[in-house]
Amino acid sequence: MSAENDTGNPIIVALASLIIPGLGHIIGGLKGRGLYWLGGFVIYMLVSTVLVFVGIGIFMLLLEPVWHLGAAIDGYVQASD
Repeated sequence: MSAENDTGNPIIVALASLIIPGLGHIIGGLKGRGLYWLGGFVIYMLVSTVLVFVGIGIFMLLLEPVWHLGAAIDGYVQASD
């Protein structure tokens, strides 16, 4: 890791992204990638919430932790490079 591309501690980035998808990326200096994860998560939750009223959104809400895990893994990998 060079000083120009310092993305922070991979563990901190992964833990922050596990709590709020994209937050770790933003903290680690990967703002564009963090906003991608955060925006995708917000859209996913909005669509899931609306679809709960039709009956199929509950399945989407049950898969919501996948966003957290995906963001945490991606944050760790990106911060490790």
